[in-house]
Amino acid sequence: MKAGKHTENNNIRESIQILAFEKLKLPGLIHFISCRTGGTSPHPYHSMNLGYQTGDSASNVSLNRQLLADFLGIPLQQWIFCRQIHGSDIVTVSHSQIHSKSSREYTQLLPVADGLISEHKNLCLCILTADCAPVLLYDPERRVCAALHAGRRSITAGIIENCMSRLKTYWGSQSRSIFAGIGPSIEACCYLVDQLSFERYIQSSPAARQITNYKDNGSFRLDLASDIYSRLIVSGIPGKQIEIMKICTSCHDDMFYSY
Repeated sequence: MKAGKHTENNNIRESIQILAFEKLKLPGLIHFISCRTGGTSPHPYHSMNLGYQTGDSASNVSLNRQLLADFLGIPLQQWIFCRQIHGSDIVTVSHSQIHSKSSREYTQLLPVADGLISEHKNLCLCILTADCAPVLLYDPERRVCAALHAGRRSITAGIIENCMSRLKTYWGSQSRSIFAGIGPSIEACCYLVDQLSFERYIQSSPAARQITNYKDNGSFRLDLASDIYSRLIVSGIPGKQIEIMKICTSCHDDMFYSY
């Protein structure tokens, strides 16, 4: 039985997939975007589900997190999550906010926010996404990092601008020194909204009207990644320091979680 279990775990490890931004492979920073493969969760959460807030069993999620941590060589004791609510709040975190508890009880102890920011070493800032864009910002001069959960509501609420403001105000970051990565999210090819949702969206981002200037059968297509990019450019980050993965989570739901 032990030999069989060992073989099974090896097979799981071999199917774990991660992505990384080329422009964020910088000294002092380790980062990753995990895919949905290589875990233990059954359908419909198959298989590397990392979220306790789903209908998946807590034991599956705990095991998946441990498998991924072992694969990456980043101790799970260094990981910190937040209770995401599709808003614009960002919290500054340290090792004191890492809790030893697990499962759904653990989630009640997490800070309520859609972004994490820290200057501390050996701390893994974790964001969970399904169609929303994971956004990573790093200032190698100030050695401060931020991880954001950027969906339509968080973007319109100003999470990108809030993050840039905090980096500049509390850490003295200069826009020209910041590198940013925009991970896989639902793309315009699959993201259709009604006119009311579209009008509300562009109220917070006039540039979105140019980015999303076509419709299909009365529905408007939103390009979240391009809008995030434009907001980062407006904030002063040089375009050469921003990377967009441009992978649609809806088109590739075998690799990523998607609604």
